[in-house]
Amino acid sequence: MLNKILVAVLLFLMLFVVITTVAVKKRPPQKTIVTAQGYSETDNTVYSAYKKIGKLRTVTASDQQNKRGVTIIIQPYFAYTAEDTEFYEELSRKNPEIKNIIIDYFKAYTKNQLISMGEITIKNDLLQKINEQLVLNKIQNIYFSEFTYLE
Repeated sequence: MLNKILVAVLLFLMLFVVITTVAVKKRPPQKTIVTAQGYSETDNTVYSAYKKIGKLRTVTASDQQNKRGVTIIIQPYFAYTAEDTEFYEELSRKNPEIKNIIIDYFKAYTKNQLISMGEITIKNDLLQKINEQLVLNKIQNIYFSEFTYLE
């Protein structure tokens, strides 16, 4: 009698596993849609990341605690329309100027000032300064793959 009960429970569990596996495989995959600001479902624009600025190392302005300033390592990049080869060429041509704009910006502020300004303000200031130098198009957003203070 006990053997028959164990066999029935085992068969029930095997049937449950098979049915669950089949049901999961037949269900369509769930999509996670993340939309960026300014992006719409009908926007078919393909973007590329301009990463040729590379990793920059500079020193912030000095303050009372750090007479020399704090070393900061930043690695900025931004998106541009992939088909806009002329704009890419302008970015490449003006790469040294863009690097200097970014370095000079961080040299102008102390670490505490930069922290209190926040990421959004820093990005907006840099966007404005960089876009003033560009003629063919404007960058819409700047990103940092690295943003580190070294003390």
